[in-house]
Amino acid sequence: MKKLLLSLSMFLMAGFLVAQVTSGAVAGKVLDSKKQPVQGAKVKVTHVPSGTVYGSASRQNGVFEVRGLRVGGPYTIESSFLGMGK
Repeated sequence: MKKLLLSLSMFLMAGFLVAQVTSGAVAGKVLDSKKQPVQGAKVKVTHVPSGTVYGSASRQNGVFEVRGLRVGGPYTIESSFLGMGK
């Protein structure tokens, strides 16, 4: 009976371990040349090894956050805003 209970508990624990999802995130702030926050800037985050592209936009205070990224890198981060140079 103890072996059965031990086996069952190990099986259930293995199911919880497999169900966990690991992902990364990146956050930052988009500023203009005068160090003022840029609202609505497009932010593009690219996972270099796979070419997977993620996107977001900066909020009123210039802050952006991109979640659900692949773990590991490297990543490149680009921002753009209509009317501004890169």
